[in-house]
Amino acid sequence: LLVLQAINIVLPFITVPYVTRVFGVELYGVFTLALNWVTYFQLVIEYGFNLSATKKVVEADGTDAYCRLVSSVVSARLVLLAACFCVMLGLYAFSAVDAMQLGCMLVLFSMLLGIAIQLNWLFQGLQDMKVITIATAISRGFSVVLIFLLINNPSQLVLYSFFYSITFLASGLITHWFALRRYGIRMVKTSSHEIWEELKDGMPIFLSSAAGKII
Repeated sequence: LLVLQAINIVLPFITVPYVTRVFGVELYGVFTLALNWVTYFQLVIEYGFNLSATKKVVEADGTDAYCRLVSSVVSARLVLLAACFCVMLGLYAFSAVDAMQLGCMLVLFSMLLGIAIQLNWLFQGLQDMKVITIATAISRGFSVVLIFLLINNPSQLVLYSFFYSITFLASGLITHWFALRRYGIRMVKTSSHEIWEELKDGMPIFLSSAAGKII
């Protein structure tokens, strides 16, 4: 967990000095404002599942229980993702963001999709973080290489947004592949009641974390 957190924090220190020189203050400011909005949406999509769902992983017994839990949590996150997408379009409709920021936000939504499907909480509950950490490090490192190799002029702001966000989607897909190969855990059909139960269980944690971050 320490290594995973360090990867998320340290890598931007490598890329930010470079891209700020490429894009300049104004264009990098456009990206940063778009990323700030997406970060608020990330808070919604993560909800309280990183704690509430991890607790249920520890309590679950058997592959079938894991499959139902994964399906319910991922489905709940996808519902929240759809709601955030509607809010984003509303921001543009009411001129809270301009067209360039909207373009960046649309591309950065692949980051939110990756976060929605990520199963890091599952592997934390299973106490098996090694492969996920290695996969995350490789994908984020590959993104850094692409940024240095291919981002070299101010017109590539949307492409930079893509390189920034695609690693989250890749990590999310890798977690599903690893869950299936190692534990036989896959997505199954889930009910609206099960989705609501996961939202209800994660709500206290979400409200406590969201209050501090929004303030």
